[in-house]
Amino acid sequence: MILLTVFICLVYTFLIINLMKHWEEIPAVNIPEEYQAKIKLSVVIIARNEEGNIKKCIQSILDNDFPISSYEIIVVDDHSEDTTIQEIEGFANERIRVLHLGNFLKDGKTNAFKKAGIQYALQNAKYNHIIHTDADCVVPTNWLRITAWNFKKGTKLQAGPVGFSPVHSFLSWFQQLDMYTLMASTNAGIRSQNWYLANGANLAYAKSSLPQDIYKESNRYASGDDVYLINRFAENHGDEIVFESLIPIRTTPIENWKSFINQRKRWAGKNRQLAKGKMKNILIIPVIANLWVFILLLCIPIIPSITLGLFAFYLLTKLMVDYVLLEYMQRKTRPKEKNKHFLLAFLMYPFYFLLVGFLSLVSPSYQWKARKVQ
Repeated sequence: MILLTVFICLVYTFLIINLMKHWEEIPAVNIPEEYQAKIKLSVVIIARNEEGNIKKCIQSILDNDFPISSYEIIVVDDHSEDTTIQEIEGFANERIRVLHLGNFLKDGKTNAFKKAGIQYALQNAKYNHIIHTDADCVVPTNWLRITAWNFKKGTKLQAGPVGFSPVHSFLSWFQQLDMYTLMASTNAGIRSQNWYLANGANLAYAKSSLPQDIYKESNRYASGDDVYLINRFAENHGDEIVFESLIPIRTTPIENWKSFINQRKRWAGKNRQLAKGKMKNILIIPVIANLWVFILLLCIPIIPSITLGLFAFYLLTKLMVDYVLLEYMQRKTRPKEKNKHFLLAFLMYPFYFLLVGFLSLVSPSYQWKARKVQ
């Protein structure tokens, strides 16, 4: 047991060091001042019941330092039951188009509404280069310009970071710390070309490079549009995918634990698609690392002379390794803020990690945006 504990510590530490190493390898973006974007972009937003967010989202896009004639905004309304449409119409901008998902889903039967919305948007997009965000997000002012520049350099798909704002409560910080790990993993997988993750709130690609029937195999899952797309894309264009760290998108953190668990169950549904190839080998490391906490804890009453000290050693090692990663990501992405609630989040994380994984297997259905899906 001693050797196995040390081995797990070493493997986990190596993984964390590898994540930070790949972040250091992200190249700087140097756009010439005289650069005039010739690439045109279709911005795609799938919205459902977003009356409190959609105006801020669209306004942040319109505030970009990018010619208004070089992009369009397509909002696909997913059967909203509030004033989302009226909020969009308030802009009175001819570059903003609203599509109603009900016109695409004639019979209304699907479990993957967002994927259907994306397919509908792609059918109606004027331009070849597509960039996605979510209706509850705010984008930075350089979002479109840097994306167009990366496409000009030959990129076929671009993933980008997502963070939370404001982050004041423990729950909001827990989400932010969790997102740091996910963003570091996303970048490392893309740069090493060993696994591919993405967040649909910050994703861009060339439509002409998409495989046919992009979501055919994954339509039975409500979530995973982003992860499935990037993995299908990587089959033919793995060396033309980049993670762009300079365009972080901000979204509002979830305000209660029930909704948070439902969201993470939705995200965990992607694991059914991820459990293939090299990603399966990477996923097993954090699973074992968090599960080992409970195994050692359960062994303490049986052989306390060995496992009590071993548990303390393992927990302290994991605490230091996790802190180094999260503090590093904090400095790299949000240097003006102080890393808060780390210790409590660290103690809770193994319970949360295994609970969400367990619930996603035994109870795959969940409530999301007033709709029961699985």
